[in-house]
Amino acid sequence: PLGVLEMYVPYAPIEADVNAGLHRMYRMLAIGLAALWVVLALISVSTTKRLRKQSDRLSYLAHYDDEFGLLNRMGFANEMAQRLSADPQRAPAVALVNVSRFREINDALGRSSGDEVLLQLGRRLAAVAGDSAVVGRLGGDEFGVACFAHAGDLETWAAELQAAVTE
Repeated sequence: PLGVLEMYVPYAPIEADVNAGLHRMYRMLAIGLAALWVVLALISVSTTKRLRKQSDRLSYLAHYDDEFGLLNRMGFANEMAQRLSADPQRAPAVALVNVSRFREINDALGRSSGDEVLLQLGRRLAAVAGDSAVVGRLGGDEFGVACFAHAGDLETWAAELQAAVTE
């Protein structure tokens, strides 16, 4: 015997179940992508902040002597160039200070004591030169001082600098 069996399965409940499953999957996918976006945004902000901090630090180190807080040779030259280009008519008084026999200080008292001597010399030069001056450590035991607002004569100014470092 041959026969045909035809059966009708209601599709509406199956379609509703499939649609509900798809909506759950889309919702979970959206939540997962949003969470991923937030995590990536936090990583990006953190990385950008660290890179900006490093960039600022490297820029500082390029122009300042980290140990002494004074301008280094490049920073001194850049500051002088900026000030001279801003007001080319105003010539500064410039003094180059070289510590005689500094190697003997380092040999006799040690490097840390020699560094302390240089630190004190830099502070004294900056204090005597004033706020409008540019003070930098140009080399191991060499300092540069440029004063753009010297009111008196240069010999008196130079004597004040020498007196500050002679102490």
